[in-house]
Amino acid sequence: MHNLFTNFEVKKRGLRIALFFTILSLICFLIENTILQFILLGLGLVSFVFTLIRPDAFYSFTNCVLEFVLVF
Repeated sequence: MHNLFTNFEVKKRGLRIALFFTILSLICFLIENTILQFILLGLGLVSFVFTLIRPDAFYSFTNCVLEFVLVF
């Protein structure tokens, strides 16, 4: 249990991304877009699990994605 809460600053970004995808999935549920709902829910679940298992790798992956988005 202690390992889940170490490096919380690194895990915080991944948990925020997982929450973002989950909220988008809920919005898609409310507008009745089932395919997009399950895609976003899957992305949220994958980012949540990947954050708990490999937080440093997910943090560096999100750094690369954010750098790419901000450059272009």
